[in-house]
Amino acid sequence: MKIGVRGKLFLVSLALIGSVGLSSGIYLERTLRGWLEQQIEAGMLADARSAAALIGALPLEGFDAAADLVVRELSATSAQRFIVVQESGDTPSSSVDTSRRYSVELRTYIVVVVSPFRAHGMRGVVRVEKPLSQVDAAIFRLRLVLGATAAGALVMAVLMSGLASHLASRALRGLVENVRAITSGESREKLPV
Repeated sequence: MKIGVRGKLFLVSLALIGSVGLSSGIYLERTLRGWLEQQIEAGMLADARSAAALIGALPLEGFDAAADLVVRELSATSAQRFIVVQESGDTPSSSVDTSRRYSVELRTYIVVVVSPFRAHGMRGVVRVEKPLSQVDAAIFRLRLVLGATAAGALVMAVLMSGLASHLASRALRGLVENVRAITSGESREKLPV
C-alpha cells in the first residue's frame, strides 16, 4: 500500500499530536495530583491539630460524651471524618503522622492524618480521614479536556494535511493540464519551468 502526500502529512501530524499530548497529559496529571494532595494534606494537618487541641481542652467530667460530640460536629461540617482514639499503653503517639490507603468501603484512596492529644492524664490521637475522590474528579476533568483538545487537533491535522497537499499539487496539476493540451494539439505555448 502506497501512502500519498496527504497521508504522510497526516501521519506526521498524528505522531506530533500523540507525542506532545501524551507527554503533556502525563506531566499535567502528575503535577495536578501532587499539588491537590499536598493542599488537602496541609488542610487536614491543621484540622487534626485544631481538633486535638480542642479535645485536649475538654473537661474531665463527661469527657467521652463531649469528645464524641466534638468529632460528630467536626465530621458533619466538613468533608472529613474525625475519630478519637484513646491509647492504653506506655508508648503513645507523640507526633503527627500522615498516610494514604485504599478504602474498600468508599472505593477510593483516602488520606489519614493522626494528631496526638493529652487530657487529664489520658493520651490518644485524633484521626482525620478524607477521601481523595475530589482529586480523582479533577484528574478525570483534566483527561476530558486533553481528550477534547486532542480530537480538535486531529480534525485540524486532517484539514491542514488536505490543504497542504492541495496547495503542493496545484502547480503539478497545472503542468499536467498544459502537457495534455500540447499533446492533443490544442495549445502551442511554452511550458514554464
